[in-house]
Amino acid sequence: MKTVYQTKALKLLNDDLKNHTLLDPMKDIVFKSILKKDETHLIIRVLVKELLGLELFDIKEKDSGFTAKGKNQRGEACDYMVTVDGRTISLECNRNYNNSLFTRNISHLRRMIIQNDFEIVQINIDNYDIGGRDKLIYEYSLKEKDRKGDEIYENLIKIFHINMPKLEKIVYNKVELSLFERICMIFKTRDKDKLEYLLKGDEEIMNLRKAIEDISSNEDLYEKYTKSELENIVEAELMAKDMAKDMAKDMAKDMAKDMALKMLKENVSIDIISKCTGFSQKELENLK
Repeated sequence: MKTVYQTKALKLLNDDLKNHTLLDPMKDIVFKSILKKDETHLIIRVLVKELLGLELFDIKEKDSGFTAKGKNQRGEACDYMVTVDGRTISLECNRNYNNSLFTRNISHLRRMIIQNDFEIVQINIDNYDIGGRDKLIYEYSLKEKDRKGDEIYENLIKIFHINMPKLEKIVYNKVELSLFERICMIFKTRDKDKLEYLLKGDEEIMNLRKAIEDISSNEDLYEKYTKSELENIVEAELMAKDMAKDMAKDMAKDMAKDMALKMLKENVSIDIISKCTGFSQKELENLK
């Protein structure tokens, strides 16, 4: 028998799937499936050209990622990693903000440095503004200047965060979109018509569009996607319920405190106040 939360989650998911013709690309399982396909080399090339100014030709290896383990942290899988032209590039999809985001990213970087002798690049597709400065791209790197003023270590580690909400604002107000903007908007597109509009062009771009559409038609992936989404919705509902309980407890405690303070001002006995508010005599002495 389904719980109230499972029933509500199923309705929310069904409504979501009815309103869209594509699975959510910002969901890890879909994000990884898109990048694993051969037709998606274009995505990697366009991102690297825009962010690093490099033309990529030789993509030697594609990998589904690895597990990074930080101090006192359980292992978490990297979304996607590829080794191209002497560089190790990690792509991360951050659908929701959480406090462990930076810790996880640092864990991934540490593992990449240990396992590879290449230059390290991490590209994050973020569903929120990570820096709070309303920028499209946030770039972080390790660098220092020598006595001549030349930068050293500048290409050793680079971290990019692409602010998708900012991109949506830019795209909304533009008629002509750059290839970079079109490619990035793939990860915010849930409808075939919009995807067709974004990915009009040569054969390579058309193949990319077809690959993304095929992913949403894959029955095995669809089953895993729905199961994962249901679990996430139920978990969010339970978390919201727990938060509501905690807030109610805090409010009740605040009300009891106000009552205790008023009774103390009226010189009501400590014993009576304790029975009415639930505070111990020691707590009431401290309040007094």
